[in-house]
Amino acid sequence: MDTALFIEICRENSIPCTAAEAEKLSAFADFLLAENEKYNLTAIRDERAVMLRHLCDSMTLIPYIEKGARVLDIGSGAGFPAVPLAVCRPDLTVTALDATSKKVSFINAAAARLKLSRLTAVSARAEELAHDPAYREAFDIVTARAVSRVPVLAELAAGFIKTGGHLLLMKGENSVTAGEVSDAAPVMRLLGLSHIRTDELTLTDSELSETLSRTVVVIEKVSPTPAAYPRRYSQIIKN
Repeated sequence: MDTALFIEICRENSIPCTAAEAEKLSAFADFLLAENEKYNLTAIRDERAVMLRHLCDSMTLIPYIEKGARVLDIGSGAGFPAVPLAVCRPDLTVTALDATSKKVSFINAAAARLKLSRLTAVSARAEELAHDPAYREAFDIVTARAVSRVPVLAELAAGFIKTGGHLLLMKGENSVTAGEVSDAAPVMRLLGLSHIRTDELTLTDSELSETLSRTVVVIEKVSPTPAAYPRRYSQIIKN
């Protein structure tokens, strides 16, 4: 990946990025694109699109996360936002969670290549792992970059978050509305969650005239989640 170009795209979007961070993220992108030929890790195969739609997009979460936080990324896929967060915020302890073992293996291999000792990936289903005492209410921050609706993501995530911690939902353009968040309020109250705000972000690559719109839903954990939650996934999506 062209490191200088990546730094320029970051600068265009007011995303801080040092030369050392850009070098690591460039190495990660090269590894992703090479492994993608074998394992189909991401549908985005263009180098420049990876810069904007994966790397820069993930880095927009950096200002939301306090120093030294323990972070869980649910449904991390090929490592977004987990890997960029681990690269740009070495003070964080990051766990990437995904149900697909090949993606978890890829993230762990990337962590080893980049010497990211505080990044690990786990293969499990969120609704099952959230009942494991080692993971239950153990994280300051939970992230999810997913297409599922807010109530579904809230239930999958709530059991992992410490009281006083936060859930950061990264939703795509027009994929979340004020009505959806409002409709999720009763579920969130049951889970011990409270909606704080919803931020609208825009990323651009002027050279390609490309724009990426992103919604970040910020939710606080205000009280412990009842032990029965999360339920089985079939129950979550049904109700």
